[in-house]
Amino acid sequence: RKAAAASSTDRWEELHGNFILRPPSNAQPRALIHFLGGALLGAAPQLTYRYLLERLSARGYLIVATPYQLSFDHLTTCDEIIGRFERGAPDLAQQNG
Repeated sequence: RKAAAASSTDRWEELHGNFILRPPSNAQPRALIHFLGGALLGAAPQLTYRYLLERLSARGYLIVATPYQLSFDHLTTCDEIIGRFERGAPDLAQQNG
């Protein structure tokens, strides 16, 4: 089991400030899940929620985890998250249809 966990961790990729986890097979993803995490754990959702996200990926979902810094300026935080996602979205759409 440890070898499988290490290999799933190695599958994470960085794309324009997002962390991407593709389904393990060559099949088209069932859907894309954009994950932000929680307020205190938002800086590294790909690590803090790794177990959940890797299980979803194993079931055929394409995971996009976008880290963010918690701030009282919620509008700026949202703009930064959307900006990171939108910079990576064209590449993901081209690769996955």
